Amino acid sequence: MNQCILLSYLLFTTPLWAEPAFPIDTTPVDHTSGDSAILAEVTPAIVSIFPARLLEKDTESQDELMDRFFRRPPSDEEDSSDEPQEDFQGVGSGVILSADGLIVTNSHVVHLSTGKLADSITVETTDRRLYHAKILGFDRLTDLALLKIEATNLPSLSFLDSDQLLVGDKVFAVGNPFKIGLTATQGMVSALNRSGLKLAGEGSYEAFIQTDAPINPGNSGGALVDTRGRLVGINTAIYGGTGGNVGIGFAVPSNLVRHICTQLLADGKVNRGWLGIKVRELTSDKATEMDLKKISGVLVDATLAGAPASKAGIRLDDLILSVDGKDVRDRAAFRLAVSLHQPGEELSFKVMRGTEKAILELTAILTDQETIDSENAEFQVSSLSGVKLKTVKTDNYEGLEVISVSPNSSSSGKLLPGMIIIEINNHLITTFTSAETALRPGVNQIKIYHQERTKTLVLRLKS
Repeated sequence: MNQCILLSYLLFTTPLWAEPAFPIDTTPVDHTSGDSAILAEVTPAIVSIFPARLLEKDTESQDELMDRFFRRPPSDEEDSSDEPQEDFQGVGSGVILSADGLIVTNSHVVHLSTGKLADSITVETTDRRLYHAKILGFDRLTDLALLKIEATNLPSLSFLDSDQLLVGDKVFAVGNPFKIGLTATQGMVSALNRSGLKLAGEGSYEAFIQTDAPINPGNSGGALVDTRGRLVGINTAIYGGTGGNVGIGFAVPSNLVRHICTQLLADGKVNRGWLGIKVRELTSDKATEMDLKKISGVLVDATLAGAPASKAGIRLDDLILSVDGKDVRDRAAFRLAVSLHQPGEELSFKVMRGTEKAILELTAILTDQETIDSENAEFQVSSLSGVKLKTVKTDNYEGLEVISVSPNSSSSGKLLPGMIIIEINNHLITTFTSAETALRPGVNQIKIYHQERTKTLVLRLKS
């Protein structure tokens, strides 16, 4: 009882205006400079993207209804109309590039898990406005897509020349990870020109910026920006199979983004010039054999007669040192450099040839691959030295016909003119690329069609 009285006494005798035990520093926070000021300008230009497939109401199962309910965008409302319903398939991010609603994101963001293009795309801005977006075009080989929403006076980001980036530069990743809402993370450029990852599948073009800025599922299509808020890349993928960030993320560099988006805006697709050539990496052993001071460039592995490379004078085993005046580091850099040019454009090459190391300046005019009559074009692959081939298609078989075999070829006496190569090591062969891929050092089993019957030859090839 006494304790209760004492407590009451203290409550009513303690001044209500007494100083708090933990005072507050009321000095204003300076938000006018530094990272917070930059991100305040960047974040309004980042959007969330919801790809969807359309469902007819009378065909939805109970499971589909429940799934649609739990996967809708956060501000979507019930629709009681008879229109097809949108079944939202996850979430991605995007970057506004213009005040009138051009948005870049990843190609895989606007495709469903089945690989089919989404039936509907909903875009949500940072002020929670929803828009239906039109897909202007996409490019699977760089994993980029360009969208358009009907809006005006939108905030947007400007591009930085990504060739200026250096390892160690500070960057921010902004997107909507795990659908929890707009999130900014900080890191640095960990590496440049990462390739060989095949993140967009076979034949993709890669020169990724690697960053340790935390990127997670849902960040795809979001922005990687520098300390001035300029777009340096589009966040695309993370490394590892955990489903979460492990400190290794990849972004498509802004120069490639700008190039692809320009073509998508103009044509709705990317038109890549064709050279008619296959190259391989320059290895350390080969560089030593050629007495080269550095390992740089690519070796010509196969050429197709009548194609631009052949017409330009590029030959088997040439070492291509540069494309359009820029040094070629490796095969990925070479493929990307050629891919940036359209059919009809002229492309210059610096080539080293022969043991005398003659340096040649050659020029090719790129074409569309479909303009080459491949059934009449002869070519060689380096693994079958001295053997000339061409693609053929008969009533019985499709494959590569042997046109001629030089006397000093390792295949002389086994491969004969008129034979049609239809399989190599159990792989069907229809193009010079498929032949070069299937051949390997050592023993090779080659199935041929000759004189109206098939048989299998065994060829031993050197590395």
